[in-house]
Amino acid sequence: MKKIIKNANVFNGKNEQLIKNVTIVIEDNLVKEITTKEVNENDFDEVLDAEGRTIIPGLIDAHVHLALSHTPGNVDKMTTDEIAIRSAKITQEMLLRGFTTVRDVGGLTVGLKKSIEEGYATGPRIFPSNAVISQTCGHSDFRQNRAQGRTIIGEESPIMKSGIFKVADGVPEVLKAVREQLFMGASQIKIMAGGGAGSLFDPLDTNQYTLEEQKAIVQATEDYGTYVCAHIHTAPSMLRAAEAGVKCFEHASLMTEEVAKIVAEKDIWLCKQYG
Repeated sequence: MKKIIKNANVFNGKNEQLIKNVTIVIEDNLVKEITTKEVNENDFDEVLDAEGRTIIPGLIDAHVHLALSHTPGNVDKMTTDEIAIRSAKITQEMLLRGFTTVRDVGGLTVGLKKSIEEGYATGPRIFPSNAVISQTCGHSDFRQNRAQGRTIIGEESPIMKSGIFKVADGVPEVLKAVREQLFMGASQIKIMAGGGAGSLFDPLDTNQYTLEEQKAIVQATEDYGTYVCAHIHTAPSMLRAAEAGVKCFEHASLMTEEVAKIVAEKDIWLCKQYG
């Protein structure tokens, strides 16, 4: 399939000035050429007229949760297939807003990613973390009340049963949880290294996972050739995660100057989304 977009202005993401009045040549959904030269329209299957509009490169969102279409309390009332169907709509809407790549840092994304790649759903390229891993009573322990238990046969909470969140305690359990996500196709591992605002039983200022547990998570992940990112807000939690070798801090909203210097020294990435 060959098509062109004519009469377009282009912002290439590098130069301040627009490249004006160009024709964009696309083959099999890949941009092959951006030219100011005249192009023979008869050589193409489809011709689109931008009418002077501006075209930009695909946007990237580095922190999304495609499976969380509503508040955790409402998602906890949904079946797994309902969560999946709603996430498919979210991905389509993201693509239409111009996002061609997303990093999903916790969600039900294995089937969604594969369905997009095989043409059964429409959406951006996904770099999935799969389930977010935390300790019991941590930020992945999204039970909505104390009557929802964790039994030998699994979770009673629907949102946790779906696989969006994973609870693991102690080095053997966290190693297994990490390797399960890698087996399912995680491109990076996401952990909860501190408390949050969206869950009910872990205050924002709590430190989560011991240094020993975090080091085990980082080791298993690096052995597989990838990295760990962490939901994290407070300075003490960031200091522990930095010592453990966590590569990317999500949120990092209460960073101190001391932590900022360590972040720079250790080349830790920051992804400053709210949450």
